[in-house]
Amino acid sequence: MFQFKNMATVIAVMLIVLAAAGSYVSAKDLMDLPAGYIDHGSYMYTAHKYDRSSRQVRRRQGKRMVTTTETIYLVRCKAPDAPCTYTIQKSNETAAKKLINEPFQTQRRVLQEKGGNGAYITVDPSETAESYLRGRKLKDWLILAASLLYFMGFGAFWFLRAKQEAQTTS
Repeated sequence: MFQFKNMATVIAVMLIVLAAAGSYVSAKDLMDLPAGYIDHGSYMYTAHKYDRSSRQVRRRQGKRMVTTTETIYLVRCKAPDAPCTYTIQKSNETAAKKLINEPFQTQRRVLQEKGGNGAYITVDPSETAESYLRGRKLKDWLILAASLLYFMGFGAFWFLRAKQEAQTTS
């Protein structure tokens, strides 16, 4: 029983940390959402070149964390008259070359942030600016609500547990 209590406490604390991180990230994302997006239409992107790049990856190796550098290939796609490019990440050069040699094409909708820095993003062509923004808000609100519900449940559980222990000791 002692082992189970310790494990339950560890899991509960881990979930509290996860809920705190989830609520922080989703609240920050909600505050940083742009006022809206300008829809620039849908474009057919074609892969035209690739670049070699690297990224750092942290892995657990035994009892310690190890940071390694991993090579990735960024396939650049362009479309005539599109205001931005589209990038696909591949893990090896063969896959990147395959996209270039085969006439790889993909349809993407281009959205631009209203105000701010006017950054461009590409989304699935079936999405509109409103549906994309609504989907992001929904995801963030769901994560925030789940985190807050866990906080409330955790607090209620510990409150009732402390109340019960106080009654048994009296």
